[in-house]
Amino acid sequence: MKRKGFALLLVMFLAFGIVACKEDTTTTTTTTTTTTTTTGLSLTLNGLTDVGYTDEDKIYTGDVFDLLEGVTATGSDGNDYSANITVASDVASCQITDGKLTSNAAQTCVVTYTVVVGSKWARENRNVKVSVAPITVNFEETDRFDNTALFGEDYVITTDDPGVNKFHYWASGADILGDTGYVKVEGGKLIISQESVGTLNYALQTIALTQVSLEPGRTYKMTMTITSDAERVIDIVTKAPNNDYANDTHSKFAIHVGTATYEMIWVANQDTLHLNIMTGVTNDPDTDIPNENAGTLEFSDFVLFEGPIVIDYTELEGFFTNTEIASGTAIELNTTTDTDYVREFYYWDNGSGAMMSGVTTDGGVDITLISEGTSNWENQLQWNDVNKAGTPLIKGAAYKLTFDITSSVARTIEIGITGSNNALPSSASLTVELSAGLNEIVLEFVSLYDYFFMKVLMGNFGDLDGIGTLSFANFHLYQDVNAVPVEEEEGTVVEAIDSWSDEFVLVENGIQNGDFSKEGMVIDVDATDGWTYWTTVDQTWASVQIDATFAITDGKLVATTLGSGGEVWYIQMSYRPTEDYNVTPGATYRVEFDVNASVGGTFSMEMTTTGNVANKAIPVTLEAGDNHVVVDYVAYEENFKLTACLGLYGEAVLTFDNFTLQEEVILGYNNIEDGIQNGDFSKDGMVIDADATDGWSFWTTIDQTWASVQIGANFSIVDGKAVVETLGTGGEVWYIQFSYRPTEDYNVKPGYMYQVEFDVNATVGGTFSMEMTTTGNAANVAIPVTLVAGDNHVVVTYVAYEENLKLTACLGLYGLATLTFDNFTLTEVYQFDKGADVSIQNGDFAKDGMVIDVDATDGWTYWTTIDQTWASVQIGANFSIVNGELVVETLGTGGEVWYIQLSYRPTEDYNVTAGYVYIVEFDVNASVGGTFSMEMTTTGNAANVAIPVTLVAGDNHVVVTYIAYEENFKLTACLGLYGLATLTFDNFEITEYVPR
Repeated sequence: MKRKGFALLLVMFLAFGIVACKEDTTTTTTTTTTTTTTTGLSLTLNGLTDVGYTDEDKIYTGDVFDLLEGVTATGSDGNDYSANITVASDVASCQITDGKLTSNAAQTCVVTYTVVVGSKWARENRNVKVSVAPITVNFEETDRFDNTALFGEDYVITTDDPGVNKFHYWASGADILGDTGYVKVEGGKLIISQESVGTLNYALQTIALTQVSLEPGRTYKMTMTITSDAERVIDIVTKAPNNDYANDTHSKFAIHVGTATYEMIWVANQDTLHLNIMTGVTNDPDTDIPNENAGTLEFSDFVLFEGPIVIDYTELEGFFTNTEIASGTAIELNTTTDTDYVREFYYWDNGSGAMMSGVTTDGGVDITLISEGTSNWENQLQWNDVNKAGTPLIKGAAYKLTFDITSSVARTIEIGITGSNNALPSSASLTVELSAGLNEIVLEFVSLYDYFFMKVLMGNFGDLDGIGTLSFANFHLYQDVNAVPVEEEEGTVVEAIDSWSDEFVLVENGIQNGDFSKEGMVIDVDATDGWTYWTTVDQTWASVQIDATFAITDGKLVATTLGSGGEVWYIQMSYRPTEDYNVTPGATYRVEFDVNASVGGTFSMEMTTTGNVANKAIPVTLEAGDNHVVVDYVAYEENFKLTACLGLYGEAVLTFDNFTLQEEVILGYNNIEDGIQNGDFSKDGMVIDADATDGWSFWTTIDQTWASVQIGANFSIVDGKAVVETLGTGGEVWYIQFSYRPTEDYNVKPGYMYQVEFDVNATVGGTFSMEMTTTGNAANVAIPVTLVAGDNHVVVTYVAYEENLKLTACLGLYGLATLTFDNFTLTEVYQFDKGADVSIQNGDFAKDGMVIDVDATDGWTYWTTIDQTWASVQIGANFSIVNGELVVETLGTGGEVWYIQLSYRPTEDYNVTAGYVYIVEFDVNASVGGTFSMEMTTTGNAANVAIPVTLVAGDNHVVVTYIAYEENFKLTACLGLYGLATLTFDNFEITEYVPR
């Protein structure tokens, strides 16, 4: 009441004041300051409807969406406060800049809108759904259409067919061209001038059989420039073989007056482009109204683009049928392995069956999603035929999967065609944005396996509300009608060979785990070998007493951590090998294993030693779900103890399996002079011969009536090089073969590794299959080789299965190209084992009585170009021994790397062995970063091995590997181009490796 009275008094006072001012005859200037108050003001945000959920307002990954468009802010005072709106998102991948949102991931971005006026504010959230961008057909431009061949020579086109790369025409009557019309090639253009379009779409046809090669079933796009003096419609036809008119393709164009670029897209029906430009009366492609305008058309600048293959499929009838499972049966939760569930629907979730359920229906399954979880993989519907109880698939064949999903909610799912375990690559993956209601699914893929395995991920994809029901029905699987099973040919039975790589070999008795239960291994806190565990529970001295349970379940080791804190080593799971195996100190080992984690986190992987003197601790970070871990380390002592320190991981269930231990190997290479006889194909008297028993031979499917595509290739020797000109593509990689068999003087050794190197120039980039074939193709090793246009150097490594060496370049799917091969070499690869550690006499330079001497015959020497008048740059360096370390202070840069040299020659007591592998290691501290050349020189510098060494400012540990060429060992650091720096060297060691 007091406030109301005061307001009335104020109004009366103001009224009196205004009247008084009007009666006053004196001019008075009054300055009035108005203060806007927000007391009682309320703010409203308008236009914040969720967006991205319908076809009309779809937002795709990579799109820029204006968050402020259509959004306003108003006050209760009637003012517009839209300029005060700010927008933000807590998710970094929902990028907001200047009010515009961009996301490269499919997700729902929760955007917070805030408007602030004075002390008043309003805030609301808006859901912006970003969907996966739609798949579009990608075309690659080719240079296959030869405009010069078709339009490079002026001539008048007649009704007579002149053959390839020339036009001729056919008209339904004389009135079509009339007295003034004509068809001709002139000035690099095809010109068609007619007085009438007649009464038929084919009343005037201008036809050319080109030399442009096509692949039947592939999608193509062709662009061209057309100039017209009239609005009209034309139809460009690509003809099918043998005038099979029903399979001609038609591309109709609405042509406008003037010059423009037009495009046509079609699926090829023959292997050569046969054009038929029809300029009769043709219905408009949009209105279907006949367009009867005649006039003059000029065509030029044709460009051909290549797209994907279009496949003709046939259904595998009854593929998804399993009569043993009645409709209405609840589908099972996967509790063992995927291979136990064959030709039936089953599921897996991250909540042991609490997150989803399902029931079979006639031809499908109904799914109820109770919870999405936090990740997309936490709910999975699966179906497999791993055991091939039904129709097996064909590896490398094309398939199409179709089915329907009726969903109660709009949400995202992911469909994968996978391998029999998660470590294998998927044949295909498809992310689908489901709408509420019926969704038709189509997934095309090339199968990597001879079985079918489908997984549908229905966890959390960032949808607003993804729980509900999904009904799957009408499953069909279609197979390429041209798919042909690969028949196993009779031939040599190849025995299994221990595989080995250029890095590590498996230590069979290193870690004894394939199946923990099967191997009779136990988790035992007191075990002296095998798997042990330990925690701080009941350890009163521990800052945190935490526990974990350890068990073997389904042949896997399961560790359930029950807390976190203290130190990483407060929970330990360790392994000691049996007495049969110890590691070799100084050798490098690799430990690999699989682990499934219920939640993501990090633990410490330690390669421990006696008394924990020199543990190697390596952090391992896991994601929720399946992980494959690889850990490399150098052994410090013979005892091998592997420890997973889980103390700080947090509460989780970690399931370990498939432990392996591998030892690093060093490889050497021995060139085989008579392995592949090619330096100069002509010089060596080698011939390209389809029937050769040794030397270079070829084969194609030309004239092979059984082949799905009959393609050929030209083979020749030009300037001492082998030239292969492919004349088509299709069928299989082996439809064009370029092979080599060595002479009778040389065979490879089964079980040995070989390396083939060669040079190849390619006119266009592409991929072919390099096969190391065997008798009867019993055990081919097929290696994909991808070339770029221009020069390529190819290196292929393989393990021989038999004495016969047959090298085959399978070019059937490469495409049209000219490939020029040269400089083939064959090298035998062999392993080295670590031998003696051979000391370079330096632990402490001063202690060992070693000197820096420019004239020394052994020990450490130096040399620079200072006072060398012939040198392009005279630079020097200071060399000294300080605190037992060798210090080099460079005083300039320029000329060559060898203008400053720091060298070492061993004493007479030691020489290296020619052909053996040596590893030199040392430490160096650099005042500034830079690069120098580390050279393993020989007498007279006949065969230097120069290895660039790049240092960072500060401490560096350098490892250099080389093969000795002679007994003399001379180590040289060439510092001429390093730049001004102080380099402090120490702790040189040399290790010898001997052939295995």
